[in-house]
Amino acid sequence: MRGECVSWEIKDGVIELALHREPANEIGSQTLEELEEFALALQELQSDTHALIIYSTLKSGFSAGADLREFV
Repeated sequence: MRGECVSWEIKDGVIELALHREPANEIGSQTLEELEEFALALQELQSDTHALIIYSTLKSGFSAGADLREFV
């Protein structure tokens, strides 16, 4: 699955969840929606997998935290 902010795939029994929201993987409403979708899918994925790796595809780091722009 590939969304605007996160994507995931299974490789050799490992779920790889990638954060890729520019500029710094801020967690906003869109990211939360996609993470909720992942959580629902995880119930089915876990029977075929044995590990989960969460990482960022951005050089800016893992995550800047909450998207404060949504509070303004």
